[in-house]
Amino acid sequence: MIDRREVLAAGLTVSLLTCTKAVGAAGAAPRPTPLFVADERFAEARAAASAAARKGAAVHAISDDLTALYDRLDRAWREHPFPVAGLTTSSALFVIERLAADRGSRTVYRGIHRRGADGRLVHEASGAPTVPAEVLATAGWTEALGMSLVDFPLAATSLEPLPMLAPPGPDGSVLVSWLLAPRRGGTAF
Repeated sequence: MIDRREVLAAGLTVSLLTCTKAVGAAGAAPRPTPLFVADERFAEARAAASAAARKGAAVHAISDDLTALYDRLDRAWREHPFPVAGLTTSSALFVIERLAADRGSRTVYRGIHRRGADGRLVHEASGAPTVPAEVLATAGWTEALGMSLVDFPLAATSLEPLPMLAPPGPDGSVLVSWLLAPRRGGTAF
């Protein structure tokens, strides 16, 4: 019997193949299917992934085990670097970011989303502007984030890379939104 993980894995494989196809009929690189990675353990990540899917992104859900995502991204990025966005824990981004750096990509946007001492959600964003601070302050921030990361017009040569995320501390479950883009050449969303 086919389970949900196998369906998600098949969907990711198809989207990664789409991302790595060669030149289109008009001689221009095709617009790849955007890939959005979401930590399915968090309602915020599931909502952002749903919004990204409505914008045409392929969604890959993760939890504790990143092995399948890591292996597939590694194989696909060896062929052709392409952008990937997500809303995951800082621990997951730490692993994905290191693979991306080894395969010709870097982080161009990172947003950290955590509860402040007063219980309110605090957002700290750096890098390419994707979601305005006033939008992040609304109840619908996750949907806006998912759509914005998928729709962001990447001009890979003009975006400043961010330093890689430091190893997560004891609370590696802080949610982090991110956008990785090829260093040079690669395909943009």
